[in-house]
Amino acid sequence: MCRVWGVSYGPKGPEGEPTGPVELAQSMFPNLVHLGPDAWGWMSFSAEQGIEVNKHVGRCDTPKAARAMKGIDPDALWVVGHTRKATHGDPANLLNDHPIRHGNIVGVHNGVIRNYREILKITGRDKEGTEVDSEAIFAAVHRWGNVEGLRRVQGDMVACYVDLRKPRTLQLARSSGRTVFVSRTPNGSLLFASEEQALERSGWEITEPSPVSKDRLLYIRRGEITKRRTYRFDWRKSVARPTPTRASSLFNEGGSEDPGPAVRALREGRVPGHIKPEVDLDEVQRMAERALASRKFLAAKHAHHN
Repeated sequence: MCRVWGVSYGPKGPEGEPTGPVELAQSMFPNLVHLGPDAWGWMSFSAEQGIEVNKHVGRCDTPKAARAMKGIDPDALWVVGHTRKATHGDPANLLNDHPIRHGNIVGVHNGVIRNYREILKITGRDKEGTEVDSEAIFAAVHRWGNVEGLRRVQGDMVACYVDLRKPRTLQLARSSGRTVFVSRTPNGSLLFASEEQALERSGWEITEPSPVSKDRLLYIRRGEITKRRTYRFDWRKSVARPTPTRASSLFNEGGSEDPGPAVRALREGRVPGHIKPEVDLDEVQRMAERALASRKFLAAKHAHHN
């Protein structure tokens, strides 16, 4: 278990908010230490300093940690923090602590990735000696891009990352099994955190925190969500479903060569392309025919008894 938090300052930058990046970090990190006592770190961006990454072993709610947070750039346009509960990799090895870099992607992750070995077998690790499963997220995005990369990742995930070539825009992604909430300030900044209570304890005036939906990717720049993407689809919801009284209209009870709208949708590509190789269209048709045959038999039996 880990926790993440972050801020993307609005048009006025840190000067538009009650506290700057250092004071905000000193407030937010202790709010999330209870599920991240093994290590902590942050990444930030400012026009002058660019992207900076800093990580530490141990708890983030100590006087020593508070002093270390004074190293955050006071002019940062965004800051992302992470508290770590180690599941893969010794936290004493800073390569295993967040933020983690792979190629041009650097970010933080809360969750557990099930297929990280398969992804890293293809991409390799960025640095020898790294052991964490989280790297697979950033490796996948670096190799295949935002949407296709995230689609390949299987597991529980809230991840926030940035492409070093486009450092002003944060990407915030959620799959399942973990939560992340976003809220806004009157001056146009955006705050996010793994826990709703952490945002409410930030000391800032904010809107009511809203949860990010499952399988969503948000692009965040200067306090605005500039784009939203759904990167994984449930193909079953994209195909018309029969109602109890109109099964024949879906699966073509009449017996013509038209296979019905469900099978047509699959054949015409109106479901995500990545699932089509796993779909046996003939079996879909056979299942439809068996279901209708069973429906006819039960209807006839009912009519006979009446």
